[in-house]
Amino acid sequence: TEDISATIKRRAHCSKAVRYSMDARSNLELLSAESKLRTTTPTESLSQLWIWIARVEKFCGTFGDEPTAAPRTTWPTKGDLTNVGVWQLLGMDNGREGDHEYKDTISSAVTLSCTVYDSPARRAALSACGWGSTQTLEAVLKQYEERGEYGKAAALAVWHDDISAAVSVLRNGAEMVRNASGEKQDGGDNRSEKNYDVALDLVSMCVAGYTGPNAVWNKACSDLLRRQELLAGGDAEMKGASYVRSMLKFLLATGPGTDQSGLKSVIEDSALCLCDRIAFCCRFLPRADLKDQLKESIATCQKNGDIEGVVITGISQDGFKILQAYVDKVSDVQTAALVSSRVALPTGWSWERKVCSEWLDCYRGLLNSWQMWQSRAMFDVDRAEILRQLNRRHNGGGCVSAHSTQTGVRKVIVPNRPGNAPRRDSPAKVVKQQRSDPDSILFPSTPAQLDARCNFCSLPLSGSWRQEGLANRWLSESGPVLSCCPRCRKPLPRCAICMLPLGCPNPYMELKKRQPRRGTPHAGDDLSSLANLPFAEWFTW
Repeated sequence: TEDISATIKRRAHCSKAVRYSMDARSNLELLSAESKLRTTTPTESLSQLWIWIARVEKFCGTFGDEPTAAPRTTWPTKGDLTNVGVWQLLGMDNGREGDHEYKDTISSAVTLSCTVYDSPARRAALSACGWGSTQTLEAVLKQYEERGEYGKAAALAVWHDDISAAVSVLRNGAEMVRNASGEKQDGGDNRSEKNYDVALDLVSMCVAGYTGPNAVWNKACSDLLRRQELLAGGDAEMKGASYVRSMLKFLLATGPGTDQSGLKSVIEDSALCLCDRIAFCCRFLPRADLKDQLKESIATCQKNGDIEGVVITGISQDGFKILQAYVDKVSDVQTAALVSSRVALPTGWSWERKVCSEWLDCYRGLLNSWQMWQSRAMFDVDRAEILRQLNRRHNGGGCVSAHSTQTGVRKVIVPNRPGNAPRRDSPAKVVKQQRSDPDSILFPSTPAQLDARCNFCSLPLSGSWRQEGLANRWLSESGPVLSCCPRCRKPLPRCAICMLPLGCPNPYMELKKRQPRRGTPHAGDDLSSLANLPFAEWFTW
């Protein structure tokens, strides 16, 4: 297995077509390619995390995108990742269980004969987990089929009380597996893979014949569960087998006269993605049981370092505990730095701000030690851009991102909303904020305290001087760049290598350039207005 340091270095390398960065979609492409390699650690939980990040940021419209959500789903927040976890979306700790968005509507599934719970908050949580609603089920199933996850698509169809859709998905999956097996010419032993299409055909017939629990159907279903192709620990290409098993166990234990143990068999199946298990709980568990299950899942993720648990907590204080446990387990400080950089931390989160700074310093230190200057620079630029957008949103503005020239990074203009002309942002103002970033580079609170001065007359070359003692006439006759002090005319320092003088802009020319409508200045023009010019425009290094 590849060492984590080698993995971090390879992922961050800028020469690759796709790199591990602040772009969630780019990270998904990279992790998808990694999943095909035998030398890397499993990336299923990591992929689920970035899928969730891309999904909820699109719903929130966090970075300039128009907020979108599934039909019948009113996305309750336009904040950042700190308040879009399933726990927050369900309002488990806000004391507002009686509000309309949290009040459950209880119904019974037509075919499955089991209780289903629904509310606006539950629909939002289902959307965050990727399930959507019954109106968008067809699109979700098609997406999974395109990725070859036929078992997962069939299970979701059954859990949404759509038996016919599950049968159709299983038949299509069996046909695709047959075609894929026939194209392989490696000569290896593909017996289990070849039989997997037969198992899918048998399961499709079994599900098609489901009309409720009965002795004959139960025996046929139990026999299917004992087939080698559906047992745990099969080939990686048959990862959907775990969903097929959970689907059959659910059908076996669901219906009138049963003890509803099928719900527990799905919730406790660790072979399923945590996102799907949490979404399953949101659909079938009452609020009290759902809250207990979420608490148990959060505690388990914090204990085991399962980073997919961030889907439940969001990047909240509990989410930071999960991230820290993940770093302690895997030593993947790169992911922790990238994820924690997508939120503006409240000022009261002292421990979280401390560990966030430690992750950032550690990741930057790794990139510096490997002399990956471009990767380090791109990380800082992308991170600053995201945090500036977030802080502008928290201050009540639109999604506009700009960088002060003091940071030496590019300026990005994003429309405030569709139909409005883009406007440029001004440098960050020093105001009292509820949320802020731990990096002081994004929030310059004090002006520069050092000035470049003439070695002879101590004139500040940063523009903080006034007209007194300056011979403006000779300045008006000089070029745009001076190689001497504007006051005493003594030479400025020279480069130690090429011996060319280090010049500064002619203040008279700068004033003339910035006041073109006042006519040609004369010898008595006041140069004091140049005192506000930034230092970078006064001195060439």
